Amino acid sequence: ISAGRAHTCAVVAAGAVKCWGGNDEGQLGNDSLATSPSPVDVINLTGTVVIMSGDQHNCAVVSGSTMK
Repeated sequence: ISAGRAHTCAVVAAGAVKCWGGNDEGQLGNDSLATSPSPVDVINLTGTVVIMSGDQHNCAVVSGSTMK
Protein backbone atom coordinates (compact mmCIF):
# COMPACT_ATOMS: atom_id res chain seq x y z
CA ILE A 1 0.00 0.00 0.00
CA SER A 2 1.22 3.49 -0.86
CA ALA A 3 -0.53 6.79 -0.08
CA GLY A 4 -0.31 10.24 -1.58
CA ARG A 5 -1.91 13.46 -0.35
CA ALA A 6 -5.49 12.44 -1.20
CA HIS A 7 -5.20 9.02 -2.86
CA THR A 8 -4.03 5.51 -2.04
CA CYS A 9 -2.86 2.58 -4.18
CA ALA A 10 -2.33 -1.08 -3.36
CA VAL A 11 -0.84 -4.11 -5.07
CA VAL A 12 -3.49 -6.85 -5.02
CA ALA A 13 -3.71 -10.48 -6.19
CA ALA A 14 -1.56 -11.44 -9.19
CA GLY A 15 0.35 -8.13 -9.08
CA ALA A 16 -2.54 -5.94 -10.21
CA VAL A 17 -2.80 -2.43 -8.77
CA LYS A 18 -5.94 -0.68 -7.51
CA CYS A 19 -6.15 2.97 -6.46
CA TRP A 20 -8.80 5.14 -4.82
CA GLY A 21 -9.32 8.69 -3.61
CA GLY A 22 -8.62 12.04 -5.27
CA ASN A 23 -7.89 11.96 -9.00
CA ASP A 24 -7.72 15.57 -10.21
CA GLU A 25 -4.29 14.91 -11.80
CA GLY A 26 -5.00 11.34 -12.95
CA GLN A 27 -3.43 9.79 -9.85
CA LEU A 28 -5.66 6.71 -10.00
CA GLY A 29 -4.24 5.55 -13.33
CA ASN A 30 -7.62 4.63 -14.83
CA ASP A 31 -7.68 7.16 -17.72
CA SER A 32 -10.13 9.36 -15.82
CA LEU A 33 -10.06 12.45 -13.64
CA ALA A 34 -13.03 11.35 -11.52
CA THR A 35 -12.52 10.86 -7.78
CA SER A 36 -13.32 7.35 -6.58
CA PRO A 37 -14.00 6.38 -2.96
CA SER A 38 -13.81 2.71 -4.05
CA PRO A 39 -10.72 1.00 -5.53
CA VAL A 40 -10.43 1.14 -9.34
CA ASP A 41 -8.12 -0.89 -11.58
CA VAL A 42 -4.97 0.82 -12.82
CA ILE A 43 -4.87 0.28 -16.59
CA ASN A 44 -1.91 -0.78 -18.75
CA LEU A 45 0.17 -1.96 -15.81
CA THR A 46 1.18 -5.60 -15.42
CA GLY A 47 3.84 -7.40 -13.42
CA THR A 48 3.96 -4.74 -10.71
CA VAL A 49 6.63 -5.20 -8.08
CA VAL A 50 6.58 -1.93 -6.10
CA ILE A 51 4.39 1.19 -6.10
CA MET A 52 5.36 4.58 -4.70
CA SER A 53 3.10 7.59 -4.21
CA GLY A 54 3.82 11.28 -3.86
CA ASP A 55 1.68 14.34 -3.33
CA GLN A 56 -0.28 13.99 -6.57
CA HIS A 57 1.46 11.16 -8.43
CA ASN A 58 2.35 7.47 -8.37
CA CYS A 59 5.23 5.47 -9.82
CA ALA A 60 5.54 1.72 -10.29
CA VAL A 61 8.57 -0.49 -10.72
CA VAL A 62 7.43 -3.37 -12.90
CA SER A 63 8.96 -6.62 -14.08
CA GLY A 64 12.21 -5.93 -15.90
CA SER A 65 12.79 -2.71 -13.91
CA THR A 66 10.74 -0.57 -16.28
CA MET A 67 9.36 2.67 -14.83
CA LYS A 68 5.75 3.57 -15.71
